Amino acid sequence: MWTSESSDTQAVSNVLNGNRIAYSSNDTTAWIWDLYTGDQMGKSLQGPKDLVTSVAFSRDGLYVVSGSANFTIRMFDAQTGTPGGKPFKGHKDVVRS
Repeated sequence: MWTSESSDTQAVSNVLNGNRIAYSSNDTTAWIWDLYTGDQMGKSLQGPKDLVTSVAFSRDGLYVVSGSANFTIRMFDAQTGTPGGKPFKGHKDVVRS
């Protein structure tokens, strides 16, 4: 079992092969966890300095996409946590999955 020091959970998503989850909370970050070891994988998925409201893995498990309260979507490398380019902008409201 894994624990987080942050407050409320906003979103949880699992990769199709079942070995990892992505997790976001009220602390404006998202994380990827290995379900078998309980270890955090890579660095936190830092994006906007605003609430991360949703997370989802790509079908192949290579990327994690996050939605935010600042109306943006970001893509990250699921192994390293590195952002995959600029945020997608243009939404008129909070991005939820």
